[in-house]
Amino acid sequence: MRRLAFVPIALVGLAAAAWLTATACGGPDAAAPTGAGDANEVSDASAESMPVPALDAATDATDATDATLVDASTDAIDAFATPRLAIVTVRGTPLEGAPGEGVGLAVVYLFADGTTAPVAADQVVWTLPSTIVATDPSDAGASVIPATGPRPTAFYVQNPYRDDRAGVLYILDPGDLGTPDAPGAPSIAVRATVADAGDVTATVAILPARVGDPSVGQNLFQHVLMCAACHGATGGGSPPATSPDGGPQLYDGGTGYLISGKLYPFPAPGLNAAPDSGNVASDPAWSAAMFSIASQADVDNRGVALRKPMPYWLGGTSADGGTLGPQDFADLFAWLTTQPQ
Repeated sequence: MRRLAFVPIALVGLAAAAWLTATACGGPDAAAPTGAGDANEVSDASAESMPVPALDAATDATDATDATLVDASTDAIDAFATPRLAIVTVRGTPLEGAPGEGVGLAVVYLFADGTTAPVAADQVVWTLPSTIVATDPSDAGASVIPATGPRPTAFYVQNPYRDDRAGVLYILDPGDLGTPDAPGAPSIAVRATVADAGDVTATVAILPARVGDPSVGQNLFQHVLMCAACHGATGGGSPPATSPDGGPQLYDGGTGYLISGKLYPFPAPGLNAAPDSGNVASDPAWSAAMFSIASQADVDNRGVALRKPMPYWLGGTSADGGTLGPQDFADLFAWLTTQPQ
């Protein structure tokens, strides 16, 4: 019985193997059991179609990724290729300054990652606030200094004797705080035009005016800066030079003034508060802020260019060894107002 049962099973197995072999080999006489053709068609369709959507999806994903990367790269390139303009201080300090201070400004390109690149100074024109042009001391007319008012007053100076002062904003007056015309904290708008790049604006905050210390000012005037050598011990100005016989020393036929051992046709002017003298500290048209600006920009309170031998005080040294600043000039002016002769 076992042998009779085994033989059909073996034959069935051999037949199935033969059919599978013929089918796999694709022989022309390969026969399929009834209903098997549909199954093979589904199997063939699966073999042909299933991988394709998978490949298509992968390709789409790759294309999408590539497109995203390209777009991102393009955006990054565009962001770096077209940076925006910004106004900054040349010292990297906040955009702010007190009356009497010269705030050095510059224009930079600001990139998307926060880095900057300078714009060449000769490509920049400062258009707000106004620029005053220093007038010739031998042919000065009306004052070119802007009048102060309820709003802060500041300006740039174009001085042929100080061509290194381009872009320096001189703050003259903070305006009247708390008035309807000037609500809130004082500030002033600045604007620059960059060649082939357009305009850029910013706001400079106005800090409170500095309070001068007369004792510090006296030390600066008489000892540290040696102002007294030309302007006199109390700031009264330089008198006409005289010859040993008491007569005047002339300079090109006119009055001569001996200043630090050299003869000049003009005096070192009076700076103190002598009554009815017209000296700086006695003239209401002057202020501590204007005195500071004059010493930095080499112009007087009417915008007249100061002549030699007035030195360029901006690079001078203060009592503590630092560079002269608005506080030093506030101290000097405070002391000068205490000197009546």
